[in-house]
Amino acid sequence: MAHPIERLRWAARNDGDGPRLAGLQAVRALGSFNGDPAGLVTACRRLVQRQPAMAPVWWVTARMLVTPEAAHVESDVIEDLLLDDPTSDEVAYYLDGVLPGESTILLVGPPWYSGEALTRRGDLTVLAVDTPVGYGLARALEHADVDAVSVRDAGVGAAAAAADLVLIDATGVGPDGIVAAAGSRAAAAVARAAGRHVVVAAGEATVLPARMWEAMTAALDAHDDPWDAEYELVPLNLIETIVCPSGALDPTRAVTRADCPIAAELLRPLR
Repeated sequence: MAHPIERLRWAARNDGDGPRLAGLQAVRALGSFNGDPAGLVTACRRLVQRQPAMAPVWWVTARMLVTPEAAHVESDVIEDLLLDDPTSDEVAYYLDGVLPGESTILLVGPPWYSGEALTRRGDLTVLAVDTPVGYGLARALEHADVDAVSVRDAGVGAAAAAADLVLIDATGVGPDGIVAAAGSRAAAAVARAAGRHVVVAAGEATVLPARMWEAMTAALDAHDDPWDAEYELVPLNLIETIVCPSGALDPTRAVTRADCPIAAELLRPLR
């Protein structure tokens, strides 16, 4: 079995695999720190420092920190929740209800939660934005038998106005917005102005309470200039619907469903 520090390093490096897998990697690494509360705190802070855009990493670390004496038990519970996440099914059900055949979707960023819904529908055209996070997305979708067209980042606005629905997979959700791949804010703003649907897929462990959300967005702000960042904040008022594990919700209701504890150890500025 790998040493806890090696497992931690591996988890911290793999932030490109999306929020769900980032959360799973984090909990598997942190389960090794049972009986070492000081090491657990350091490990948790290191993980969120390396992956500030991934809300499930904040959610996992917070839960582990509030139950350090039973970290191995909590890690099993958390892993089951992440593995059994029904969000993909809920996205498929929602799209079946709002989109007729031969519709067009603009997809901004990788479909971490919505991918299965897209592959189930054989009658959708997906405009896939080539962002730093979602580079080569159209080709990947075509390999999964999805009719996909690659869209340059400069064409996000035009694509959002032409599509029937803009679909964004969130890496985090908070009281005033979501975190998602760069380009999501522009797509959502244009789509709303054009009267199109703006739908967010937000899986298990992505919704954070206000204090944890503030810590997450502060960590994001410290990493990059906003125009160079791979992830950005999309205001809640640009979003029509958030599809989460319990189904499609109004955004103002979805953000109240945070089940992440407040971990004081993660509220201090990360260095």
